[in-house]
Amino acid sequence: MSRAASTRSRAWMRLAALAAGFLIAGYLVNEWILSPMSGRAAELARRLDIVTSKIGSVAEKGETLASLRREYERAREALQDVDSTITRETGLPYFVRDLERAASASGAALQDLSIGTLTASSPYSEIPVTVKVRGTYRQVQAFLDRTLSVGRTVSVKGIHLLSTGGAGDMGSTQAIDATFSMVLYVVPKGGGDG
Repeated sequence: MSRAASTRSRAWMRLAALAAGFLIAGYLVNEWILSPMSGRAAELARRLDIVTSKIGSVAEKGETLASLRREYERAREALQDVDSTITRETGLPYFVRDLERAASASGAALQDLSIGTLTASSPYSEIPVTVKVRGTYRQVQAFLDRTLSVGRTVSVKGIHLLSTGGAGDMGSTQAIDATFSMVLYVVPKGGGDG
C-alpha cells in the first residue's frame, strides 16, 4: 500500500470514528437530554390543559351560580308578590267590602254571600266562599273580572249560571243568576307577619 492510500485509509477511519462518535453523542443527547425534556414538556402541557380546564370550569360554575342567584331572586320576588295578595284572616271584612264594591261597579246585584269555615293547610289556609249575583251576562262578567282583580288570592272553583227568564237592567237583555264557588287563601290569625 502506498503512503497516499494509507493516509486516505486513516482519514476514512478517522472520519468513520468521528461519525460514530457523533452518532453515539447524538444518541446520548437524545436519550439523556432531549427525551426527558420532551417528556417534561408533555407533562407540563398536560398539566396546563388540566389547569385551563379547571379555570374554564370555574368560570362556567361562576356563570351558573350567577344564573342561579338571578333565578332565586326572581322566585323570591314572585313569592313576595303572591304573599302580598294573601288575605289575613282578620281582613275578611275587607274581602266582603271588595265583593260589594265589585257588584256595585259592575251593575250586578249581590244576592247572597256565604263564607265557610277556615280549613288549615300549609302555608296558607283556605276559606270557601259562595257568592250569588244577578245581572246581565256582561254585568256578571264584569263582577267576576273586578273580583279577581282586587289583589287578593282567590281561586274560582265553580260557576253556575241560571237564566231568570226576566229582563235585567238593560231592558230587553235577559238577567241571569250566577253562583260562584270560590276559595279565598288566607293567613290564619297568629300566622305570617301581620
